[in-house]
Amino acid sequence: MHLVANSCTSNDLPKSISGIYDKLFQKIANRDWSNEGQISELRNIEAADIKTCMQDLAFMAYTNKRHYLLRSELASLGSAQKFMDDLRRNGDDVSKYLMISFYMREVKEVDEESDNRKNYAIEFVHDSLQYFLVAEEMWEKVCKIISDTTSKGKNKILIHDTANGILKILFSAFHHKPLSEDILKYLLDIILEEKNTDKPQLFQQLNKFAEELLESNFLDFVNSTIKPIDAAINTFYGYWFVMSILSEGNNTIPKEGKVEFCKLLQIHTLQRFQGHRWNLKNANLSDSILSKINLSNANLEGANFSNTNLSFADFSNADLRNANFYNADLSFADFYGAKIDGADFSGAKLFGVQNLFTE
Repeated sequence: MHLVANSCTSNDLPKSISGIYDKLFQKIANRDWSNEGQISELRNIEAADIKTCMQDLAFMAYTNKRHYLLRSELASLGSAQKFMDDLRRNGDDVSKYLMISFYMREVKEVDEESDNRKNYAIEFVHDSLQYFLVAEEMWEKVCKIISDTTSKGKNKILIHDTANGILKILFSAFHHKPLSEDILKYLLDIILEEKNTDKPQLFQQLNKFAEELLESNFLDFVNSTIKPIDAAINTFYGYWFVMSILSEGNNTIPKEGKVEFCKLLQIHTLQRFQGHRWNLKNANLSDSILSKINLSNANLEGANFSNTNLSFADFSNADLRNANFYNADLSFADFYGAKIDGADFSGAKLFGVQNLFTE
């Protein structure tokens, strides 16, 4: 952060977290804090190419169980190979240049008894930089639903006009593990700051196939070490997180896919993933079965829960302003700390309800 602060005036200091990290990445890529500038081996390499390589490395490290990369794995990464081709040193070890560039450090693999250098691995020096790059990689994957890039770097329209094609992209971005709180924050910031993507078109394309995606239960039967149900839930949450941002508060659940949505929602909320705050503002969840659901800390402003079974639901610290609970079953539901200004509870079953209408 010291590098960013020293290189910016008060007028061009980044105003967002992603902007700060982007600026920091540029500084590190160019090494212009040093009087010698960039190391000679990397002097002719574009910062964008280094960043692409780093993004792929960050995503690969994030999605594996070790959280670091073996040297042997680097050779299988296309962007790392391109990085080395650009250096014209195909026989050299790419990890050496990455570590010299101040991005990564070497760690020894779990097997301490082996002296084989192939067992050595590299990891990111700063978790925050890795998570930022992972979030960018996820967003770029999602953007491929409406566009892609040619080998010459020219943008071209490549709309994926099938539910299966869209599912494969979403699955590749999100299925590996539950999104961490840090990545969610970066992803939100990146999407809000994005200027080059046609976000309304992306939302339209995702919304167009929402019913078919829900009917598929977000399952893509590919070779994966992740349990199918876990992969589906991870993809489902990633999809809805992006949709809720793009919708700008007008969350729409397709009528024919509402049952599947509620089932996936219940399964996900039972896991109580840290940092996962559901945004269902203005969503229509009427005439549904959502008993025992955990919607604590959720944004449910203006949501429609009329005639819905919400018995034993957890609404603690949720935003329920102007929500509609007409004729809903709220037996034993907990409203501790919830905002309920303007909410309609007329006709609702309130037997055993907790922390509602209390001072």
